[in-house]
Amino acid sequence: MKLYIRDEDRYGIDIKKWAWEHEAYMKQHEDDPDPEALLRWHMAKTRELQHERLVHFLVTFLTVLAVMFDFALVLFLPSATGAAVAAIVLIGLLILLACYMYHYFVLENTVQHWYRIADRLHDRVVAQRQREQAPASYPDTTAIHTEE
Repeated sequence: MKLYIRDEDRYGIDIKKWAWEHEAYMKQHEDDPDPEALLRWHMAKTRELQHERLVHFLVTFLTVLAVMFDFALVLFLPSATGAAVAAIVLIGLLILLACYMYHYFVLENTVQHWYRIADRLHDRVVAQRQREQAPASYPDTTAIHTEE
């Protein structure tokens, strides 16, 4: 198995596919006897997705600033030609912003969904620890006779 495949991710990964593959992996291993290891793996993947979400939030924010600046140019440029060029650029920026907003929407909702998965895994870890700490059996009290 190759760990580094340049051609496969040359232009970035398909983040939705990546998330679906992780969720399929989690579903495939949901009955594993060690939920704590599965929780650690899931939290590592969640941190990666949170980082991706933060980067895309910043890019989206900067794109919003560019849209606002270009909109101001459209409104306040004295020449009609300059305003027309700024309007064309504004349309392009709005299309780009719509794409970024959609991508950020997907990232945000996926992270929130993964929080739910982490909560369920955490509950399994806690339940397993409680079962391990509980006594295997309680003494049989029916055999105890009291003298009168």
